[in-house]
Amino acid sequence: MHKLFDLATLWEYLPLRHSYRSWLDATGAAPGVTVDLMRHSAIATTFNVYGRALSPEKREANNRVVELLLAADLDVAR
Repeated sequence: MHKLFDLATLWEYLPLRHSYRSWLDATGAAPGVTVDLMRHSAIATTFNVYGRALSPEKREANNRVVELLLAADLDVAR
């Protein structure tokens, strides 16, 4: 590993890759396109390591939790 690419840099870089994978899913990109854009040599890496972070069901559940928190925050502010 290049000495400029330290652990802190890696810590900042990896979440971006996971987000990128999720964004590709959201666009409906085909699995082969996702593998190529993420520059993986094996599809298993793309789908096992960077698996589907937020399925539509998980995204909807998360949105509901955020709405509850925002509503509670508005009630406290009043």
